[in-house]
Amino acid sequence: MTRVTGTPRKRYSHNGCKECKRRKIKVREFNFFNLQTKRRLTNVKCDEGKPVCWHCDRLEKSCRYLEGKGDEYGIRKVTQLAKAGSIQTASYGEENYIGGTSASPIVFRSNNGPREVEPDQLHDSFTAYWAPLLANDLSDLVNSTLSEMTAIEEPESPCYSIPNGVTPESCTPVKQVMFQTNVPFSYLNLTGENHFYMKEFYNEFSNVILPFQASSDGIMINPVRDILIIYARESHYLLYALLACGARSSHRKSSLPEDQSSYKLYLRRCLETLTAVMERDMMGSLDSILLTILVLTCDSASHTRQEWRAHLRGAKDLLSKNDTQKTHSMIFLLCKSWYSSIEILAGLVSPKGGTLRTGEELDLLICNRSEEVTTLRKLNIVSEEGFSLFHGYSMELVVIIKDLIKILRREGKSQQDYCAITELISSVRKQLDFELIDKSGIVPNTHPCYPKKINENDSSFSNNISVTYVDGRKLTLSWSDISHRSYALAALLTIFTKLLNIDKGNAFVQSMVKDLISTACCYDGAGGFLKSHCYFVLQWPMLVAGTNSIIEEHKARVETFFRLVAQLGSGSAGFALARLRRIWSNGPAAENETAVGIDMVTY
Repeated sequence: MTRVTGTPRKRYSHNGCKECKRRKIKVREFNFFNLQTKRRLTNVKCDEGKPVCWHCDRLEKSCRYLEGKGDEYGIRKVTQLAKAGSIQTASYGEENYIGGTSASPIVFRSNNGPREVEPDQLHDSFTAYWAPLLANDLSDLVNSTLSEMTAIEEPESPCYSIPNGVTPESCTPVKQVMFQTNVPFSYLNLTGENHFYMKEFYNEFSNVILPFQASSDGIMINPVRDILIIYARESHYLLYALLACGARSSHRKSSLPEDQSSYKLYLRRCLETLTAVMERDMMGSLDSILLTILVLTCDSASHTRQEWRAHLRGAKDLLSKNDTQKTHSMIFLLCKSWYSSIEILAGLVSPKGGTLRTGEELDLLICNRSEEVTTLRKLNIVSEEGFSLFHGYSMELVVIIKDLIKILRREGKSQQDYCAITELISSVRKQLDFELIDKSGIVPNTHPCYPKKINENDSSFSNNISVTYVDGRKLTLSWSDISHRSYALAALLTIFTKLLNIDKGNAFVQSMVKDLISTACCYDGAGGFLKSHCYFVLQWPMLVAGTNSIIEEHKARVETFFRLVAQLGSGSAGFALARLRRIWSNGPAAENETAVGIDMVTY
């Protein structure tokens, strides 16, 4: 039970830092917010915390004060707010979350004595407080993107204004179509440019979001795409986000200015409608809001600008503050799994780490609870064997890699850590025996998944299966098994080189590098790489392989891999390759370096 004495005073600002002033001015300049939203966003004050104010710390902005004014009010911490889930900042870069986990009611004192506030009321208070802040985060990031496109004119065609046939009144209730599979994009009844860009999202970018397919009654499906299409029909902000992804995907292939103009317009419309809903009915639209934020995260992570962190943090805030509720929707749990797949990559790759700062946060949002896995199986996100389509490996390995991230964050290794490392090695070793079809990654010709009647002119059977020829012999590859084994090998390599400090020149390490590269790099009949979106998932294992490569042949194969993934549309592949080249030239000292201003995640 927490007690707060007196009525807490609102944060105020005599001066405020330059960044907070700039952001408030920027909000006023854009005219696409509704009036209520604009007032609430511009009323968020700078707390003048030193050395970094609360808002700049939260958004990872450069916090600067006017000279001569910075010390006038002294160093001030952000104290506990009388809101559920508020943040208490003890020092720069550390966040301690309070509230939201205790079942006991919180007691506030007023002039009339103490009064109890039930958890549901606290949850509503959190929503009322955080809605404008999350909207402000999103607007700040999207406006940053739009400001770089000021020279690009937005289209004025009427077909962009209101998507034809998509209105809340015309929607079929989501629950009635939740388990519909292979939903066609014609379900949205779009025309003109809207139809064109939705088709691009449907056929291309949806495979970036989820490279692996699920099997439903013998039919291959993309369950996330189905859910996004269904929810987009009643959520215009989600629809605009999908159309924006389609426009960007089209521009990557065509370089046409009209594609970029459309992307700018869709992104602006998405922000308009999303911030309005977050102000009006955040909890009633929580599932759609989470889906939209995660789509925007994937859009940012797959682009060369790599500005994904603010979106991912917004998803984290919504998930963590609502995860303590007694019941969750199926889509909430899907979004939690989706978020964790990106968060793990950020924790492994980005020098700044992910958005989860503590072990408690990691355990809360990255887990393998049986009730959650059961729901994900119903949604076809997790297979019966336990393979996660979002992550590209088993749910057991998800928890193992989470524990690996925890130990990697600790600067000094204690005896207890070495015991944990030993357990990690044992757990990862067991994961090398995990299989969906065959742990070797080669589908036996006696297996039911072997494509006996495949058209020989078509190199793909499904997203999860590819056919190639080696020395005139037909080989069928299981991408799911390849991906899982690659992550297990990469985790072992990381343990040996990062935690046990075994030199990369060690013969044992090099044999693992060879095994990992041979597993992840799959050739076609002409000696080149097979083109598959499943390569997107393999970027972290190949980054680990490249980091530990000392043989020129291995380096060449790793470089070819990242060149191919860049051609397929990964915005991070070029930065990963640049990092590897620095490591190969400058040695281990360059392992944590990245391009200036680039917050890389291998997505």
